[in-house]
Formats: sequence, structure tokens, C-alpha cells
Amino acid sequence: YARCAGVPPAVSVIAELQPDDDWASAWLRAQGLRPGEYVVVHPGSGAARKNWLGFEALLQRWRGEFDDLPVVTVYGPAEIDRAPLPGGVCLRQPSLPGLAGLLARARFYVGNDSGVSHLAGALSTPGLALFDGSDPAVWAPRGDTVAVLRGAACGNCPPDRF
Repeated sequence: YARCAGVPPAVSVIAELQPDDDWASAWLRAQGLRPGEYVVVHPGSGAARKNWLGFEALLQRWRGEFDDLPVVTVYGPAEIDRAPLPGGVCLRQPSLPGLAGLLARARFYVGNDSGVSHLAGALSTPGLALFDGSDPAVWAPRGDTVAVLRGAACGNCPPDRF
């Protein structure tokens, strides 16, 4: 948007957001998790057409291959009515600074085209953003730590389409 208004875009906006390190540390301790030893998954987005339907299958596979790597599934306001994915720990509607603190300590992140994916990229958290129903050339997270995987433009792709 800045370029459209003739203003040079900021190199980084993350300096404006201070991760809530105290909250994230306390929440992780309460869950029995340690920094760098969990994965964050965000299976939602602001638009259902952008949501990959394969997260449950992905988590089942991870549990089979990486049994010792806990998964934290994060749900925002758009997913408040969704049932939690089986296994792992579910976190609903964390504050933005709390989520930033959690992402900053994660080993890896995976999610759809969403604000959470952009936050992971801004925090330099290694991760994967799944794009279906939007153009990653325009909307991909900035930075080089979040890879982008684009599905066939099928809308609500089943697990085997990525």
C-alpha cells in the first residue's frame, strides 16, 4: 500500500510489535513445552477458500514420524468455531504480542496464506505458507525464512493436492 501512496515501504514493521516474551514463556511452561522444541500450525485464514483441508492428515503423519515434536495449533477469531485438530495443544485467540512470542520460539511454522504466516516471516521463524485461492507473487510473506507452496487453484484443496 505504501508504494501506491508514493511512500517508500518500511523495511520491517516488526520493530513496532514487541513479542510478549513473558506471556509466551509462561504459557509454554504451563503446557510442558520448551522453546525451539515445538511446531506451530495455523490451519485457518480470514477466508475459508484459502484454507487447505489437509492439516489433520499432516499432523497424523508428523506424529508417526516425529513423535517427540509437539504441535501447537493456533486459532484466531475467524476459526473460533472450528473443532481443534486432534493431538497437540490448542491455543485459541492469543494476543498478537503473545502469538509473536510463541512464533519467535518455535522450531517451525506451517499455515495458510494468513496474517499469522506473515507474522512468522517477519519474525524470521522457519516455516511454510500454503497458498490456494490467492497469488503468492502478491501476498507471500516477506523475508526468506517462510517458504511458499502453491496448490492447484482448486479451492479448499484436499490433502493430496499440495
